[in-house]
Amino acid sequence: MRLQLALLLFVLPVAGIAQDQWIPIGTSSPPIDALLLNVGFVVMNENNNRVATIRSVTGGFQMDMLTEFDCHARRQRSLSSALSDKGGHLVSARAGDNRWFSGKDAIGLDAACSAPIAKT
Repeated sequence: MRLQLALLLFVLPVAGIAQDQWIPIGTSSPPIDALLLNVGFVVMNENNNRVATIRSVTGGFQMDMLTEFDCHARRQRSLSSALSDKGGHLVSARAGDNRWFSGKDAIGLDAACSAPIAKT
């Protein structure tokens, strides 16, 4: 939990410098209207892995997931997530877990691993 909070605190001040660039990833199917990856702001963490935000849009809600991408091992995991309503109000938030996803479950891995690293 401390690691995720520290990473979030590191990313937030720098996020104002980067330009958001959301691209579609995977195939969205009901109930998800869109699944997007912000390739405009990808950073490296202390594990030498890439970190970026995946956004899923469902009806009037938006879920942003801070995601760690281990490009060498071809896997990813959620570091934290926040759910907001159509008015942009926070509905819920949670820390990620240590469960890694690989193969077809690693949605956006190729795009995140080929995106440029944000200059801070």
